[in-house]
Amino acid sequence: PVVDLALRHPELRTPRVLVDGYAIGELAARHLLERGFRHLACFRFRNLWQEVGRETGFVDTVRKAGHEPTLLQWSFPVPGHPNSFRREIAKLQKLPKPLGLFIMHDHQTDLLIRPLLDAGINVPGDIAIVSVNNDELACDFSPVPITSIDPNWLALGWQAAETLDRLMNGLPAPAPIQYVPPKGVVTRVSTDIFTVSDP
Repeated sequence: PVVDLALRHPELRTPRVLVDGYAIGELAARHLLERGFRHLACFRFRNLWQEVGRETGFVDTVRKAGHEPTLLQWSFPVPGHPNSFRREIAKLQKLPKPLGLFIMHDHQTDLLIRPLLDAGINVPGDIAIVSVNNDELACDFSPVPITSIDPNWLALGWQAAETLDRLMNGLPAPAPIQYVPPKGVVTRVSTDIFTVSDP
């Protein structure tokens, strides 16, 4: 018996327990909208299944609120190279401020935050950032502590274990794909702001 926790091999017909990427994107958008942001952007790094779902949830929620999000694609900088983030910083500098920015993973946020600060971009004054995974080491020890969505890994593990137990006892999985909703937003300094249009 097998329970898959990813979609890396969609051709395999095994029961799956997945984090609800669409709900994560919705939560990120609502968090930024509630803080008054009307200029919103989303940085996608790859075409991974979880990133596509997160981006879709974010975009749909922003559009339902009457705004048009900017979609950005990461250009795979060379780690440690001083010019690695030049293109990303240039893209962000051109966007209207204040900007609410959704980044797909905490470790990617951690790579970007120092170049943003070095370029004179204030976080959260110019760009407020929300990311995903609630990795306390990455979020709390960033130069600006990062607001992050807790995907609810514990619930994912329990749901996968329960499904595996059913399979091992000859019972069917509750559904071919089970989605676990995120636990919530853990707010830190990177979105600790309420923005208004009048400077």
